[in-house]
Amino acid sequence: MMSPTDLQSTSEIGLAPTNSPGKVDKRMRLIRLLESLTQSLSPSFPDLIPHSVNVASKLRDNKFNLVVVGQFKRGKSTLVNALVGDDILPTAVVPLTSIITILRYGSEEKITVAFAGDVSEVITREQLPDFVTEKRNPNNLKKVESVHIALPCSFLEGGVQLVDTPGVGSVYAHNTDAANHFLPESDATIFLMTADQPLSIGEVEFLRNVREHVTKIFFVLNKVDMLNETEKQEAADFIRDSLSREMAVPKDNIRLFLVSSKTALKARLQGEKKLEAESHIHALESSLMQFLNEEKSTVMVSSAARRARRIAAEASTLAKLRLKAYSESSESLRNKVDEFRKFRAEIHRRQEDISRVIYTAYNIVTMVEEDRVLFEDKTLPKLEARFDEIAAQYRSSNAPDLIDQLNKAIVSLVTEVVDKWRADEEAKVREKFNSEVKDLYGRMNELIDDVYQHAAELFDVEFQRLEEYPLFNDESEFYYFILEDIKPSLEQLSDAVVKRLPRGIARHLIVRKQKETLRIEFDRQCGRARYDIVQRIDKSMLKLGKAFSDSVNGHLARIEEIIGDAMSMREKNVSETSGKVKEYEAALHIMSRLEAEFSALEK
Repeated sequence: MMSPTDLQSTSEIGLAPTNSPGKVDKRMRLIRLLESLTQSLSPSFPDLIPHSVNVASKLRDNKFNLVVVGQFKRGKSTLVNALVGDDILPTAVVPLTSIITILRYGSEEKITVAFAGDVSEVITREQLPDFVTEKRNPNNLKKVESVHIALPCSFLEGGVQLVDTPGVGSVYAHNTDAANHFLPESDATIFLMTADQPLSIGEVEFLRNVREHVTKIFFVLNKVDMLNETEKQEAADFIRDSLSREMAVPKDNIRLFLVSSKTALKARLQGEKKLEAESHIHALESSLMQFLNEEKSTVMVSSAARRARRIAAEASTLAKLRLKAYSESSESLRNKVDEFRKFRAEIHRRQEDISRVIYTAYNIVTMVEEDRVLFEDKTLPKLEARFDEIAAQYRSSNAPDLIDQLNKAIVSLVTEVVDKWRADEEAKVREKFNSEVKDLYGRMNELIDDVYQHAAELFDVEFQRLEEYPLFNDESEFYYFILEDIKPSLEQLSDAVVKRLPRGIARHLIVRKQKETLRIEFDRQCGRARYDIVQRIDKSMLKLGKAFSDSVNGHLARIEEIIGDAMSMREKNVSETSGKVKEYEAALHIMSRLEAEFSALEK
């Protein structure tokens, strides 16, 4: 029986089976077009040739990349292990995987590490953590580009490559970069979320990036063994509502698989069929296999055509830029060089002015501090009153039991009110932050518009705009450690009062001592929540400033490259320049035609 979260996606309807003659024809036609693209890229666009060759090779070898993606600590490696029925990939509760790891079919197990510089090494299973984990290969000091694992697994037959990617959003920025850089290689993805942290803002942003490269996404909610049935349904409804809103599709068309990959892997390693059924891995696996059997070829061709079209489009843009530059006279180019130098200096001055505004917009931090003080002043009396009520309920308890109950009360009372304040303050800060930086957007866009305008005046070309800037950072490192910190001191108090004081006096001393602990812990956790929010404000400011700086500098660098190339060509003889013009005119004609043909094959 189909569960409420096991619904048919609109992208899974109406596709022909894999052995359709039309699919074979489209695949062979696309391979031929890619061969033509590769030939046409030489000698004008040599830097793009490896990309074209890679797309053609992948299509020719019938390789299909099913890529597992998600934020860190979502259990991606465990899910991959469960799907292949082998605990070959290392797993842990900390951000672990740091290297792209590709699993493919092989009659015998073989693990190959690919290093920078086109060097590879065959290793054993026991050596794998030395290369793919953050702990043993921090910041990828060993310069590993990827790891390839061949396994005799039926799930991987037919050219399927199951790809485990580093988690995004952790403190290791290079992990996020590695995951993002591999997305263009994806044909379909498994987007992993977890029941304990369902769908953060960071995941939504990453999902938007995923959708730019793939149209087929399997949504999986992992770690559902942590929830009861009611909680599962609530988590599923929340995620499906969020996905529906973000993807602009009806909620009932979102297919979400609820699984426990940890339970599934344990069951398969131990051969426990009942436990395997409880993990709900079968529903996901069945859908994946149906997709691979019926839709893989169509998706593969569409994905390859999309990547090929982008390559041809980039080559077309480069050809237009060069042709425009070559049409300029030597005198005109010299004038443009002088003009550009003045323009660049002015842009940098204005850029610095805006950057100073970005990094001095810290009145929000003052607001957070004032809010914290006000919150503590208003909340502490109420906390103390609730604490007194709880203490009165245990007036007949012995000292150890009283300490234990009040200890639990401190943790519960403090975390409850701090969590509420923190959530409210985050919403307030997000609104304030976005309002503050919104005024900066106008100045930023005006500056970038000037770069575009100047580029248009120089060469009449268009550059890709930065559509939006990142706003408030939703990543948080906040956690509580009240229980671990206060328990030892309370246990020492227990020994002292139990052994030396009368029961009534001991009880009075315990309550007074723990009430003081309540005040201390409340103040400390409020301070930690404030610090967490302030740190995120700082990260958001830095991210905003970097995005702005990178955008402006990137556009300026491209203009400099165009002028430099044109000046270099003007120093050569007329016949050589004329030959280059003809070369780029021919290339532009070919790329425009190929772009249209690749676009037709995407559909």
